[in-house]
Amino acid sequence: MSVAGDGKKLILVPGYGDVTQAMLQRLRDVRHKKPMAHLPEERFRELVGIAERQLASAREIEEQAAEGVPFAVEAYTRRCDEARRAIWTAHDEPLARSGQRTSESNRGNASHPRRSESVATMLLRLSKSAGTPKELWPRFLGQLDADGMEPREELTPAQDMQVHYLDEEGRPRSLSFKRFREKLRELRKKR
Repeated sequence: MSVAGDGKKLILVPGYGDVTQAMLQRLRDVRHKKPMAHLPEERFRELVGIAERQLASAREIEEQAAEGVPFAVEAYTRRCDEARRAIWTAHDEPLARSGQRTSESNRGNASHPRRSESVATMLLRLSKSAGTPKELWPRFLGQLDADGMEPREELTPAQDMQVHYLDEEGRPRSLSFKRFREKLRELRKKR
């Protein structure tokens, strides 16, 4: 746990670096498929190099970040974000060259959502899973992260966990653990 500049305690989202590493591997896997094939090899190597350096740098402080050392949590997240930006750029540049819409231009556009699943759908699916809300909370955070909703977990003054994320249309939202638990209970009663 670490304290942000605004006095709120932040929690490192588990697996952030691992998900970023998986994104980099996926980028390598689709290198020779369209539209990625249109990205010049030199530019591709440059962007992959940036992502690799940022991930390696993040890995160096991952243990400190997991322990909640304040500067390490911020630096770890920033380095993973830089790696993700390089990966997204590698995906977007060939699309822009071919005249297709990029993920940046799709953000906030309801007719072209950038996320694969709504929070309501995630909660419904989790309600069908075995496990307590406390056990399902990390899975929920992982799904938010995997869907690009940029989750950031914090401990509120009332000692309740809360996650801030971007919804399907890119708007900031939050959900407390207490509301998460209640929602799972409601959905399980409806079954």
